Amino acid sequence: MTSSETTTPANVIAATGVRVLQLNLGRSATATREVRQLISEKRLDVLLLQEPYVQKRAKGYVFVGLGTGMRMANGK
Repeated sequence: MTSSETTTPANVIAATGVRVLQLNLGRSATATREVRQLISEKRLDVLLLQEPYVQKRAKGYVFVGLGTGMRMANGK
């Protein structure tokens, strides 16, 4: 592979075996709920989400539909 070939997304995934997807959910409740199915179907290792739908709760905010089995980092 040449240096230009190694930087394309398909080649990076093929070389590392890591499946990564980036999505902007536009604060949509429906899109945020459907993320779990997408993770399963695409067998993703890393999912980068921007603007997910959240609900305010007593102890902060909750990502609706993502469940509890995922690790999340807040980029604030």
